[in-house]
Amino acid sequence: MVDIAQGPPSFSPRLPTPPKENNDRSSKLGDGHYFGTLGQSVLLDTPDDSPSSSAETSRSSGDRHPKRVIFSPWTKTHDPPNLSAPTALTEAVIKRLPPSRECIAQNKSILKASATVGLAPGRPLSLSLNPGDSMITMLQSIMQQLKSSSRDSRFDSYMTLLGCLNAYEEVPDTKTLVESMTGLTEFIRRDVSATLPETGVLDSQLATQALKVLTVVLQSNDLSEAVPDGFRHFIADRAVSSVENQGTPRTMVDHYMHLIARQKFSTKIMNADRINRTLTAVRGMESRIKGNRVIGLKLGIYQRFLTQARNAMMSRAEEWLECLVASLLSPAKEIRARAIAFGTEAGLFLGTVGVVSQACVELLNRVTSTGNKCVHVLGNRLIDLLAKRDEAVDAPQIWAVPILFLRAKPRQLERWEHLKRWIVIMQRCLNSSDEKTRQQANVSWNRLIFVTSPDLSTDIIMTRMLRQPILAQLNRKSNDKASKHLKQVARSTYCNLLYYAFRPGSPHTQLDLFWEEYIMGVIGSQSSTSKSDLHFASETVAALLSSSQPRVWDQDRANQPNAMRPEELPCLDSKWVRSKAKRVLAFFSYLLERSGWQLDQDSSSNVLLVWQSFAKALGEAASKEVKVSAETMNAVAQIVSTLKRFVQHSRKSNRGDAEPAQAVVTLVQETIAKIGALPFMEKRLTQNSSEGLFEVAETPSKRHSCKLETVNSPIAHILGLLVHNVQDDQVKENYRLAIGELIEIALRGSTSRRTQLSVLRELSKLQVPADAARQRSRILLWQQIAQYAEKALANPNPRESQGNSPQFLNHDYAEVISILDVGLRQTSDEVFESWKRLTTVATQELRNGCGDKEVWQTVTEPLSTAIHEEASRSCNGLLIQCGTLMLETFQWPGSCQTLEQARELLWGPDLLRNKACTAEPLGSFYAMIGDLLEFNYSHLQSMPPNISVNLIRAISRFISSCPLSLKAVVLQRVQNRLAVWVEDSRELLMTPTASSWTKELPNAVSLQPLMNTRRS
Repeated sequence: MVDIAQGPPSFSPRLPTPPKENNDRSSKLGDGHYFGTLGQSVLLDTPDDSPSSSAETSRSSGDRHPKRVIFSPWTKTHDPPNLSAPTALTEAVIKRLPPSRECIAQNKSILKASATVGLAPGRPLSLSLNPGDSMITMLQSIMQQLKSSSRDSRFDSYMTLLGCLNAYEEVPDTKTLVESMTGLTEFIRRDVSATLPETGVLDSQLATQALKVLTVVLQSNDLSEAVPDGFRHFIADRAVSSVENQGTPRTMVDHYMHLIARQKFSTKIMNADRINRTLTAVRGMESRIKGNRVIGLKLGIYQRFLTQARNAMMSRAEEWLECLVASLLSPAKEIRARAIAFGTEAGLFLGTVGVVSQACVELLNRVTSTGNKCVHVLGNRLIDLLAKRDEAVDAPQIWAVPILFLRAKPRQLERWEHLKRWIVIMQRCLNSSDEKTRQQANVSWNRLIFVTSPDLSTDIIMTRMLRQPILAQLNRKSNDKASKHLKQVARSTYCNLLYYAFRPGSPHTQLDLFWEEYIMGVIGSQSSTSKSDLHFASETVAALLSSSQPRVWDQDRANQPNAMRPEELPCLDSKWVRSKAKRVLAFFSYLLERSGWQLDQDSSSNVLLVWQSFAKALGEAASKEVKVSAETMNAVAQIVSTLKRFVQHSRKSNRGDAEPAQAVVTLVQETIAKIGALPFMEKRLTQNSSEGLFEVAETPSKRHSCKLETVNSPIAHILGLLVHNVQDDQVKENYRLAIGELIEIALRGSTSRRTQLSVLRELSKLQVPADAARQRSRILLWQQIAQYAEKALANPNPRESQGNSPQFLNHDYAEVISILDVGLRQTSDEVFESWKRLTTVATQELRNGCGDKEVWQTVTEPLSTAIHEEASRSCNGLLIQCGTLMLETFQWPGSCQTLEQARELLWGPDLLRNKACTAEPLGSFYAMIGDLLEFNYSHLQSMPPNISVNLIRAISRFISSCPLSLKAVVLQRVQNRLAVWVEDSRELLMTPTASSWTKELPNAVSLQPLMNTRRS
């Protein structure tokens, strides 16, 4: 409740006009409070007063003296009191005006009599109101004044209440007004039909003020509900009758038309009879009352009846359509504005009704008196408006009105015979030099998209035409503030097009069509590489692919005033996104060509923004899958192919892209976070040898005729493409970290040591190019695999170590031997340290699990076989070092019985090999020693001395530690290769350095202990 004690509202005061000398008037007012000067200059949106002759000549009974204008005798100004102080009300004294007869009078008034009155004698303006009772006291005072028989008192009371209501955005103290509504409506009922006593003519000025107050009351929902139904019937009937009556003064017709346009009566009050009477009365109102004001009120009534009397507006469409078109052609800007508002609402509300649409088409095709069709006249008028800078903004708004009525039949707008001419006019609007006109042209283009609502039935010409102005505007350079703003408007229009093209529930064939036409056909054809344009494109596609919150699709969204943003776009069907992953991922090629794939770890990364939405859509499509479906695997195959193109592009270009390997890891991690790791682990992906792209390996019965590469898991293929496309000069710390993270991803689904080692063994067998340019990347890959294999051996799962029996350990070490075998093929000494650590850990773990008795069979013999086979093809320093390590860590096996026990422990009794224990079970080991001795001697000059020294010493210790019962057999197996060193036919061992360590070999091969044993 507004407190009057805090001071009256700030109104623009006017000088008081002295009342006419009438003692009766003064005596009738008594001591009641008077607020007649409040709000006299602040009028509501109601028709202006047009004083009638009857009101001008007679103001009150017995008043015949001319009115005089006086001026205040005080010339000194006074500061307003401080009303916030506790004693403000008592200290604030407003000086009272003296009676008019005491002021200096003029012989004749220079002003007409007006509807406003000043302070009358004996009616001082009082502010002595309690703060809590201000509104109540004011209303009591007003109601008391309205009870008065004085016409001027009632007039002043309406003015006071009207000013108060108008001074606040919300009606103050609604409860108090509601409680007084019954009495207030009775006073209004009395005064809207009050007459002047002298002439019996309607007192239009008093009725006008009452109607103004009533209009404000009816506009408030709370207050209008308190209006009694009986009064509603009365005022509705009086308003209609007054508009119908040819003798009703113009000012009253204006106010009653305004009231009809603002009322919100129910259909029980504004029944069909009153609606039709009103429509009939206003049809020819222009011939009865001239001026633009009546046309605006007429349009307001039509606009009100759209929702209040739909059936009547449908049946009488021709009448209001004629008024609408005439108003759209009006030279008055205010009338055009009202017509645009009404026409837009009418088109949206009734544009799908057949009779209304047909009436509009017939009206536009009607031939005017000039011989031209109405549609041509309207089109020419739009062209004329475009030529005037101040009026051009109306042209695109008027342009949109007729097309809203062409929605009654499917594709009605496309078949409209005047569409081509209409589009040419819009082209002029879009190319206007006026910024506001172009902005409104985009709004109208949104209406066209709304009316068309493109789908599969839309003609392809129309489909492509809808995108043309958008594409042209998006490709314009935006250097200044105005052009940047217009580009934002164009982006909103583009979002509007996508909003209706990708509406929820659209068939997949429609999504296929519009993805090509409106995504790749617009974004893919843009030439701009600005950061803003690329971010908008990414933001738009990301919004289409997925959303963090559900979105409600609104059919009328294009008709709302606020600009549309990408986050409002409907999400595409996730299963369509998955099935069309190849098309969707083509968008990344667009980004790749224009800016590269900058993967900043924040929201500014365009690629990351779209990729996350794409991965989320895949996750939603596969959320109910128990097993990985072929559709999901196909999407993963397209992802791997896209990553391959990215890595190849980064290798060929010098655009300063993010580290390719790290970028790949980031994208893979984002994908796994949404769809899980299982699709990347399954060995169902193959690479087509003809195109180099990846696809799902089909069953043998449906295998393609083209030759396919080895089937492997997606993560293995990703590792392979990194190694294939990264040269040694690009191998940096980021590359090493990326390889490690990818291996961790590959191991994520493996919980046991055996499965982890199996995955690592598969990764180690990736087909890696053998060229020298990628040697470093190959080595780094194997080193990372060996490191994770070492961790798997040294840190087994606690449950696994407790639940598995030793007989299954041999399967784990078979995987390790396979990894070590791959390491032997790297031909670089850099591998040796990793190879040594893994071998040492494997030997130690096996020794802890089974003891020394089976190390030779599980580790030593398989590795010596691998070294022998590799050395027979091409021996090198790495093989010599690995063989030396085998010799240094060699432990001679025990008896045959011990070997049998170890075999049973590892293999189990059912899988125990059915072969007898031999005296020389190390055939491959002997062969390895021979190969290393031969190669080392032939390359002694080029071999680092420490490698040769370590080998000879290891062989010496091996022979020396050999049991006497086996030494003869050992020497027999290696004597041919030892002879080369003993003979030294090339005299390579004659150097002082070599002689110091070659002496160990003859001592080791001495047979004297064996001979002494035989003699005894």
